[in-house]
Amino acid sequence: MITLYNNDSECCGCGACEAICPKANIKMVTAGDGGYFYPKYLGDDNCINCQLCLKVCPMKHSDSKQEASFEPVFLAGYTNDSDLWMTSSSGGAFTEICEANKDKNPVVFGAKWEGFEVVMDFNENGDTECFRKSKYVEANPNQNYSKVKFFLDKGRYVIYSGTPCQINGLRAFLRKNYDNLLTIDFACHGQGAPIVFRKWLKHLEEKYGKPLVSFKLREKKKIKDHINSNCTTYEFADGTTYTTTRDYYHHAYVKGLHMRKSCANCRFASNRLADVTLADFKNVGEGWPEALSERNISTIICNTEKGYDAVNRIKNMTMRKSDKDFVLKYNPKLYKGLPGNPQRDSFLCAVGGG
Repeated sequence: MITLYNNDSECCGCGACEAICPKANIKMVTAGDGGYFYPKYLGDDNCINCQLCLKVCPMKHSDSKQEASFEPVFLAGYTNDSDLWMTSSSGGAFTEICEANKDKNPVVFGAKWEGFEVVMDFNENGDTECFRKSKYVEANPNQNYSKVKFFLDKGRYVIYSGTPCQINGLRAFLRKNYDNLLTIDFACHGQGAPIVFRKWLKHLEEKYGKPLVSFKLREKKKIKDHINSNCTTYEFADGTTYTTTRDYYHHAYVKGLHMRKSCANCRFASNRLADVTLADFKNVGEGWPEALSERNISTIICNTEKGYDAVNRIKNMTMRKSDKDFVLKYNPKLYKGLPGNPQRDSFLCAVGGG
């Protein structure tokens, strides 16, 4: 009998155990509070007790280290393409990295919307549009690690964008370094509850009396003399849209009220294995006063030489070096996990997700 985890806080839902099992004896299913993804062990009859599932679990082996010989490079920047900037959560760095390396014919992996479900998927032509923008809902792993390995073993260049725990899980699953793999993570606020999201969508449809066709977070809207990049836009079937600066699903997410249990005090925030880390550049007025005042900006951290080489190929961004201490001071999610909200469990029970 294999015990994959003892309680919900011991699983980050990456899917490495499912992907590595040679007998397909583990399946990721929605379970527990919030409707998050957890691995289900399908029984002893088909298990060969190889214990690969335990060996690749990033929660059990979170002590892997980044290459010590490289000193991370901290940059700030924004794309020079105004349309791209408007359709990006921050400064457009993710798309510009992919575009700068398009001559390598990359397969790009990331989280995208499929209807109102977030799914890990890939695009073989290197296009990034479906992967842009924050989702704030846990993604279906969708056997994405096995697909990454398939392309890597074929010699394709892969750009993989995911949460810090997903990157650690991928690295553990692959069990070796690939020169043709570029990994990108970000300053993660945790994984939002799919059940809470679905209930919020139902509430919006009842409130407005019509079906939703899209839900967009981190929209950029000009409000008076500045751009607010934390707007949420609802689009309905009749073509009408409504944009708000106070979406309650988003606000509950930011407060940690429906954060996955393993996200509290995240152990991966302080032990990032990605080649590049992206985030919002905070306190632009002090950190880069000459920058365009209306634009929000990306923080770009090159954690490895491979990451630095990939970023250094960018031609269509306005960039400058940034001070490490300044960046970390104003964005602590880059080096430490957020504490859990003590009201989380009661909130999930109240909305019927616990």
